[in-house]
Amino acid sequence: MKDLQLYEVQPMLKNRFSVKLLHHHTNPGYRLCPHWHENVELLFCIRGRGRFFCDDRHFDAESGDLVVVNSTEVHTAYSKDGIEFFALILYPSFFEDVDTKSLRIQSLIKQDAFVKDCFLGIHKAKRDESVGSDMLMKSYAYQLFAYLFQNYATDAPSQTEQEEQATKLKRLDTVFRYISEHYAEPIYISDLAKLCYLSDGYFCRFFKKATGRTANDYIAEYRMEQAMYLLKSTESSVSEIAAKTGFDDSAYFARAFRRIHGISPTEYKKQVE
Repeated sequence: MKDLQLYEVQPMLKNRFSVKLLHHHTNPGYRLCPHWHENVELLFCIRGRGRFFCDDRHFDAESGDLVVVNSTEVHTAYSKDGIEFFALILYPSFFEDVDTKSLRIQSLIKQDAFVKDCFLGIHKAKRDESVGSDMLMKSYAYQLFAYLFQNYATDAPSQTEQEEQATKLKRLDTVFRYISEHYAEPIYISDLAKLCYLSDGYFCRFFKKATGRTANDYIAEYRMEQAMYLLKSTESSVSEIAAKTGFDDSAYFARAFRRIHGISPTEYKKQVE
């Protein structure tokens, strides 16, 4: 079973190259659990539609839109029908020779032709894999970020505020680890709050501000993700899977599953067999 935590460890750089492009095709009902990292991540939607969350902001993005995840922002996503997108990941070393600490990029950029052309150029350079293609990728990435900073920049939090946010996020890592280890059991807000040395009320506000959702919503989403994994990978019955993933009432689990995915757990299990 996957052990999901809030902080996402990024792979080591190959030859210290600070630009990585990934191409994702997701299935209907795609959900990305909340996480954060130091890297800047640009998500360019190719096909489909999804709802994205960055810190306490949420918005819908569709084909041709760009979602910007700034460094240390907690982010997650959901797509009912599935979504295809490029993910351009820029490591901190990409920015080491330029001063960008006082700026951030706005989270959603709608239908910008220059942005689209840059992503197509980066994708073509990666696909070609010819001599100098990595330099071409980096060149397009620099052009893209210069354009974004010139046209879509916003003021960044102060250095002190950024350090405080990083400290808060590290405190939440303990909460997410606890959820990943105990999701099959009853989980109480009071227990999660104690892990952060916070009152119940302050913890709820802190969690919502940091992740864009309530702690109870996240727990339900995590349990649902584990249930989907078991439906795909085991012979257990729907009622057994509901019990294994913290849903005491299998009928409630079935209703929640249908509300989110549009089909019943039994229908889903037949599709993936």
